[in-house]
Amino acid sequence: MDLFLFLYGLFLVDIIDLRRQERFYGANELPFGAVNFIALIDDLPIPQEKFVKCKLRILEIKSDSGYRKTSGHLMAYFRRSQADSLLKTGSVLLIRSRLLEIGKPKNPQEFDYKRYLENQQVYHTVFISPGCFSALRKNKLLNPFWKLGLVCKGELLQRLKNSALNREGYALCSALLTGYDGELSQKVLDSFAHTGTLHVLSVSGLHTGLIYLGLGFLIDLADRRRKYKLTKFLIISTVLWLFALMTGFSPPVLRAVIMFNLLGLGKIYFRNDSRNQINILCVSAFVLLTYDPFFIVDLGFQLSYLAMVGLIYFQPKFSSLWKPQGVVRNSIWQSVTASFAATLSTLPLTLFYFKQFPIWFFICNVAVIPASFLILLLSLLVILNLNWPAFLINYLVSGLLWFVNLFNFGKYGFIDQIDFNCIDGFWLFGLILLFSAAIHFRSRKQLALSLLLLIGWQSQALLSSYFSKQQTLLSIYHIKNKSVCSLKNK
Repeated sequence: MDLFLFLYGLFLVDIIDLRRQERFYGANELPFGAVNFIALIDDLPIPQEKFVKCKLRILEIKSDSGYRKTSGHLMAYFRRSQADSLLKTGSVLLIRSRLLEIGKPKNPQEFDYKRYLENQQVYHTVFISPGCFSALRKNKLLNPFWKLGLVCKGELLQRLKNSALNREGYALCSALLTGYDGELSQKVLDSFAHTGTLHVLSVSGLHTGLIYLGLGFLIDLADRRRKYKLTKFLIISTVLWLFALMTGFSPPVLRAVIMFNLLGLGKIYFRNDSRNQINILCVSAFVLLTYDPFFIVDLGFQLSYLAMVGLIYFQPKFSSLWKPQGVVRNSIWQSVTASFAATLSTLPLTLFYFKQFPIWFFICNVAVIPASFLILLLSLLVILNLNWPAFLINYLVSGLLWFVNLFNFGKYGFIDQIDFNCIDGFWLFGLILLFSAAIHFRSRKQLALSLLLLIGWQSQALLSSYFSKQQTLLSIYHIKNKSVCSLKNK
């Protein structure tokens, strides 16, 4: 079975990897200059200051023998003009432009945008002037179900923009409701990142989980004897899929909806303990990876599932350490333990990708998560053309940003620029697993192994630091209109 699953994974990657397909637009050598091609806008266009960003699916490309049918995606940047009205979801365009290969990072430790797009099977970008494209016909090629979600998402954004929301309120509501974060300023993003609450700014498994838990609580109030478990599951599943439709079938939300659907079925037909829940979680991951094996390198996929493992396994153990009296104190305690559980299970990844650790994450999450959920619910009323929720959201967003900025200060608020590489991540994952097993099984042997692992990790780090300090390094940076270099002399 192990051999079969290994070969099954290889087969899936082989058939889904566009570069291995005969119809891939880059299968033949591309001309150096501009090319003519026909493309479909299969995602929501994102207006920016100078460009409109669109993800295109190439349908046909012109060669010496005429147009040939192709497959593949491009990241397109259309220069802003009066022709922006042609850029709609599902539009089919005839375009003439040069296909530019995405460059590798030119500076040390720079974000690898090339690898990021390649994980989405996007290998070229195009910059298109207003006179270099035209609309061909109405779309009949886009999946109607998918198009409905994207049209719904665009309509929601338009209604939020035309409401009484101020700029900050619109930016936050757009991110919470649809996952569109183009209006969020870098200052706001940094503030939430430094307090460990950045996950609330993009519609994801957190919001889907809050809706799942909220609906489950309300239905359980009406059905105290839990007789109608299947009816409860059907109601919650319907609402979750409608929420996914409102977000334009955002990939993180789709992952969460499928995951919670399988968890809901598992609670009906299987014992509701942590082992079964983790098995059901793994089944949902298997289903998603069967659909697209490239999800395995997606950061959102990795963080979502590791956070769920933490909530399923660690959170009950943390919450059992204290049994507070009263609903309010118990709710706060459950929120704090959930923050610690999710942070612990995702710690190796967050340190590797973001190189920072928020010190006051458990306090900030207690306040920010309920506030963001309330803003999410109020934004649903705003899209129904009600004015009073918009004014309330403006005050809530101002208060939320003020609260987040209270903990956004260096040295005492967060630890930044942490030297943590991929090898450190494997060491820390192993340490968490061994130490957790030692506590769970009350095993001195596994506790000793975890301590030996910690000593091995620190010894490797000391050796790495020693050899690094013996090296001399000259770095020349690629910065526009500037000449910058650095010299490291041991």
